[in-house]
Amino acid sequence: MSGRIPLWIECDGGADAFWGLAIANTSENVDVLGVGVCAGKHTAENAFRNVGSYAAQLKLSAPIYRGSQRSVLLREKPEWHGDGPDGKLGLNLRSPAEYADGYAWDALYETAKAADGELTIVAFGPMTDIAIALFKYQDLASMVKRIVFAGGSYDFGNYTSVVEINMAADPEASRAVFRSGIQKTMIGFNAILASAMSDEQIREVCHDRLAGEYFLQTSLGRDKALGRVCYGAALAMASIVEPEIVKYVRYHLTMET
Repeated sequence: MSGRIPLWIECDGGADAFWGLAIANTSENVDVLGVGVCAGKHTAENAFRNVGSYAAQLKLSAPIYRGSQRSVLLREKPEWHGDGPDGKLGLNLRSPAEYADGYAWDALYETAKAADGELTIVAFGPMTDIAIALFKYQDLASMVKRIVFAGGSYDFGNYTSVVEINMAADPEASRAVFRSGIQKTMIGFNAILASAMSDEQIREVCHDRLAGEYFLQTSLGRDKALGRVCYGAALAMASIVEPEIVKYVRYHLTMET
């Protein structure tokens, strides 16, 4: 793999996943080996369609796989409007790319085996598919080098005052991953907020007309009460391809369900 980081991406079709996938697809530091998609915060129909459209728009060469259409324990989906009714804030993208055969959790396991202990998983949404893979394949945890995920909180959240939405969407899945023994890097809600950009800053970096259009459109309605826009998926992915941009602190992670 020529020194590049073998990478598996998990997401749920939210608008910020587009930017995480875009960074991964253009980086010379990673090899994206597969993308798993779960329903997460959105309906399964929206999640699968959105990620398929992101893959087509970005000309992603890695295969994409359908994952779970519900949480690990069947429960009422949390009410979430942060990405608009369609989950992608109305982005006008290409027709969805085709999905590969098989389920995301099986493909993740086979990818981890082939990566010989070097696989990094990055999650932009709930960890449902990762948890299912851990339940089904008891040796998977020993095959994964680390998991980087956007979400969680140690102070306050965006779903309730103390809960972040990616954890709220499937807390049992997160708890299973936290207990797996795999090394974890949490890009928590506090870090996501600290990385936020104002509309003025966004306009400054959007020199390309089409990229600027997408960038500005995904800012609509996102954390406007704070006067800034957050991109958790982009930060999580950037922390992998350019690790020096992030300062890490060691904490104990746990999940209350």
